[in-house]
Amino acid sequence: MKKDSFLLHFRGEAKKQIDISQLPEEYRTAIQIQISNSGDTFGQAVVDYDGDLEVYRGLDPVIGHISPQRVPKEHRNQMQKLFEICPNIKVSDEISKTIGHGSTVQDYFEAEEWIESVLEGINPEWADVQKVAYIDNAIGRRISYSPDYKTDVFNANDARALWRIISSGYGVCNGVSQIAQYMLGRVGINSEIIGSKTHAFLLIKGIELPTENGETIVGDTILDSTWNLTANRFGGLPQNFCLTYEEIRKRDIVKGKDEEIHLVVEKIGETIGLTAPQTRGILASIGLADQYGRTQCAGLMEASNMIYQEGLPLAETVKRQLNLLEEYYPQLSTCPFETIDMIGTLLDPITTGNTRCCANRVVERTDTTKRPVIYVYVGSKEEGELFYYLDTKTGHFTAIEREDFEERFECYTEDLKKNNGIRPWDQQPENSVELVEIAEDKEAAERENG
Repeated sequence: MKKDSFLLHFRGEAKKQIDISQLPEEYRTAIQIQISNSGDTFGQAVVDYDGDLEVYRGLDPVIGHISPQRVPKEHRNQMQKLFEICPNIKVSDEISKTIGHGSTVQDYFEAEEWIESVLEGINPEWADVQKVAYIDNAIGRRISYSPDYKTDVFNANDARALWRIISSGYGVCNGVSQIAQYMLGRVGINSEIIGSKTHAFLLIKGIELPTENGETIVGDTILDSTWNLTANRFGGLPQNFCLTYEEIRKRDIVKGKDEEIHLVVEKIGETIGLTAPQTRGILASIGLADQYGRTQCAGLMEASNMIYQEGLPLAETVKRQLNLLEEYYPQLSTCPFETIDMIGTLLDPITTGNTRCCANRVVERTDTTKRPVIYVYVGSKEEGELFYYLDTKTGHFTAIEREDFEERFECYTEDLKKNNGIRPWDQQPENSVELVEIAEDKEAAERENG
């Protein structure tokens, strides 16, 4: 309705001077629609949720975008009806509206359906800390860190738009933190997104936590859902759950250097936290661990240790470890960063002075979409070099000769720059990076874009 859109842009005195009685009915309706003259909605139609929403049909471009977080609860159902009437409206959130166009209506409906399914699984009798654990785990099961982060195909808006992240399954720290905050707010838990120079995480406010002596304490605590993605995806113990600020800062120390990932200039204030055994108890109480606090990942690690105890040759050991990971988690290719992290955990025992290992991403030279492919490299002075790549079609790790690997794959330009132009498998032992863990990869990447 381009004619309607034109009329909608008459404001103030100009509108008053138009004799609408002489206009067709559809124009009379359109010209009376209020237009915003301030803020980030300047020039857009102001939706009257108490009126007839049909008057907005075809006016998607004039409405522009809607921020559901700003729509009062009593108008939420009407807002969803508006989305059905105007399916091309952009759905913005508190982060994406400042950097891009946000999510689509389809993203919104798909994400909200998933959110509702998660919230329906929460026992209303649970304490808030149990609800936090359940939501944090659900986020990790659904969302992975954007595998193409810091490449020329990375889309900053997609990775930070709340409902788009849930729909696509991929995001970065400030987007993931926003999802956690949004979902916690839906169950009445107050939190604040804390942004450092390179990262974003949550400060959960006024939560009651158990103490080791059986009592409880109320205060603020830190949750980093981004750094919990791997543990939650693979059924492990989240290491960044309900910590004091002092504890979360300790995780910024990488190889003796303070990367200052969680460092904030503003004083957060006094914080409280849980120990690992307490976290296990919380998970057990909501069915995410057994009665002894053992998580799903425990079985994988036990099976991995048994392989090492067999004393097999290096090539056979690596193959068995990768096959084990495939067996436990068939959807590895859908969560590249988290898979890389788990490979690091499984192959860490063979990383010695004589054996170098790295797991990271490469791109297939013929792939115009430049989607990341996971590779594994193991180099031993005694047993030579091993290369594997994760076949996205079969979901299996495939062994490949170095010559064929380098002919078929290449590192992203951005990754090469980070390593001074040297491919990880070509680095000398004294300069080699050991197994790439998701936390370290995010730390390097988020130093620029958070």
